[in-house]
This record gives sequence, structure tokens and C-alpha cells, in this order.
Amino acid sequence: MVFAWSASLASRDTTANALWEIGYDKGSHRKAVLAGDTLFAASRVIEKRDYEVAGAVRVKLIGIKGDRPAALLAAGRELFDDRYYQKVFEVEQVVLVPKR
Repeated sequence: MVFAWSASLASRDTTANALWEIGYDKGSHRKAVLAGDTLFAASRVIEKRDYEVAGAVRVKLIGIKGDRPAALLAAGRELFDDRYYQKVFEVEQVVLVPKR
């Protein structure tokens, strides 16, 4: 459930223009999420590959409990680091996107 919710929260940023979702890799549930917890998602592009008519983009997607990612990033927190204590979920996603 946490995987599906995190992916759907980030979908506008990660897969809105995707031609194809190639797959997910290196995922883990790092902490428990309980009823009543507020879950937020953040994503970061970690790799891009160009092909003839499209490109493959690898994105790191994380789920964070309790705090909005934009506020945490503005405060100088490194959310994509393994040491962030409120991270409950992380996975790498690869999508195929059209060239502009």
C-alpha cells in the first residue's frame, strides 16, 4: 500500500508524460506506516539515457512520513540520503519519455 500511494503521489512529476513505465528496482520499506500517518512523496532524476525517438529516465522515489518535502529541502535537509529518519519507502523507477 505504501508503494502504491508513494508512486501515485509522485506520478504527476515522474510519469505524467511517460510513454512506458519500464520498471522498478532497488526498493525497500524502511519504516512502518500506521493509520493516521501523513505520507508525502519526493522524486529526483538520477540518470538519463538518450535513444533515437525517446529517452529513458531513472528516478529515485521516496516516501516521507510527517513533513512536506519542499519545506524540508528549503531547510537544507538531504532527503535522498539514507540517514533521513522519516523516510519510510524508497524505490528507483525507470520510465520511457518522448523527446521534445
